[in-house]
Amino acid sequence: MTRSAAPAYAVVIPSVGRPSLQRLLDTLAAQDENTPTAVVVVDDRRGDVAALTPVFAPTASAGPVPLTVVRGYGRGPAAARNRGWRVAARTGVTWIAFLDDDVELPAGWANGLAADLASCGPGDAATQGRIHVPLPADRRPTDWERNTAALMDADWATADMAYRVAALEQVGGFDERFPRAFREDADLALRVRDAGWTLRRGQRSIVHPVRPADAWVSHRVQAGNADDALMRRLHGPDWRARAEAPAGGFRRHVATVVAAATGVLGAAIALDGLVGGAIARSVPAADPTAGQAVVRRAGLAALAAGTLAWGGLTARFLRLRMGPGPRPGDPGYRDELTRMAVTSATIPVAAVAHHVRGVVAHRRTGPWPRPVRAVLVDRDGTLVRDVPYNGDPTKVEPMPGAVEAARRVRAAGLPVGLVSNQSGIGRGLLTRDQVDAVNARVAELVGGLDTVRVCPHAPEAGCACRKPRPGLILAAAADLSVDPAECVVIGDIGADVEAAQAAGARAVLVPTDVTLPTEIDAAPAVARDLLDAVTQALGAAEATVGTRTVDTAPAGERAGV
Repeated sequence: MTRSAAPAYAVVIPSVGRPSLQRLLDTLAAQDENTPTAVVVVDDRRGDVAALTPVFAPTASAGPVPLTVVRGYGRGPAAARNRGWRVAARTGVTWIAFLDDDVELPAGWANGLAADLASCGPGDAATQGRIHVPLPADRRPTDWERNTAALMDADWATADMAYRVAALEQVGGFDERFPRAFREDADLALRVRDAGWTLRRGQRSIVHPVRPADAWVSHRVQAGNADDALMRRLHGPDWRARAEAPAGGFRRHVATVVAAATGVLGAAIALDGLVGGAIARSVPAADPTAGQAVVRRAGLAALAAGTLAWGGLTARFLRLRMGPGPRPGDPGYRDELTRMAVTSATIPVAAVAHHVRGVVAHRRTGPWPRPVRAVLVDRDGTLVRDVPYNGDPTKVEPMPGAVEAARRVRAAGLPVGLVSNQSGIGRGLLTRDQVDAVNARVAELVGGLDTVRVCPHAPEAGCACRKPRPGLILAAAADLSVDPAECVVIGDIGADVEAAQAAGARAVLVPTDVTLPTEIDAAPAVARDLLDAVTQALGAAEATVGTRTVDTAPAGERAGV
């Protein structure tokens, strides 16, 4: 296995732990030329889960290709890809090849990628691979199979998309407000184009099998209508044309929901008229009974009209979905008909509800990336020298550059917060008053702190606030009335980085003698010292554009807290 003179690249794979991840890594390991410089898998499962331990075993003739596994904390593929490419970019590569964890690479894929990268000019930001979706040969494809097959004609799909690192850095990567694998790729493509880059189609290809799905998958994917609302908010009413995205059936869904609502309203009016309710009494009539009859007839007419319209639109939707699908007598036809009949009735309501939710949620959404509005700093080993279980304010000594770093943050108009694990309280080695006294001295030495958040629990307490969990970051952000995504967290060990990532904040690692090499490798940003970290944080604030598994459990112990 060799590398040619093609530009160096790393592979980034967001994953929720599907078995298909190992199949992808096996087909990547089987590539015999133009191997990646590094592979980063982002474990995007939610909660406290056992470490994801995929195997990556390139052929014996290959040079070393490190595999790094980092956490994404279930924040979605956009956030996971950002974590991955920032880690991978620190290896010095020029390009990041994004792959989904449910694709397979045919022989020669790496050669094809190398050729596609070599053909890109200096103004080309990305090259897209071709996607092949195998469909059954003995029958017509189901609705879900056709949905997956649509990837073959999709523009800028990140199932196989290589981006230049410089372009990702310029626009701030993927917009993490897209929580699903939907529209986040089109949004990135539009922002990259708006920044003056071009995107190309390559010649390489991948295989994207249709993964198993239950009967309600087509109903659940309607959540993407909220992302369509976000796209309109960010890119204007013509976003579909600019993103080369096909028009959907949303207007038809609106008409269906209106028809259903008309029928329901008509039934309510008819029932009210039948029992002589408020609507009937409001109708001018010499005879109250006549008023009730008028209302009842109007309600029945609305019920009939709404029901007929809803039935017709739903039946038409069902025909559209079943038309290209299996025929009577084909394997699985009855099951498909049942699925389509039920979900054709529920999809319009789901689509409209999700669209309204998206419009409301994003009515004030601004550009990506989010502005930096606060800097949160770890205490021991970052802001002040680490004195294990220190309860004596006289022993507090700022780290080199700490006072100047805090001054620069305040001069930029940003608040400074402190977030610190202090397990000595939970272990009975310190009192809360002692910790508070030390923190007061820290604040005095660095010129003030806008919030101080401390976790007093021992590691075995399983609390939500102890780093690497996100509780301290979330609480400090709430104190400062900022979103966690608007915070930069600076610390010296992996627990600080992971807490920031889990909270949705940015992170900068300032390594010290206790920082593990794996923690340095897994950090999205690394600084020489605290001043350099603050420079990076303020640079992000001004821009406003923008197998090694990380072991964070022992980090708090090494820091003596």
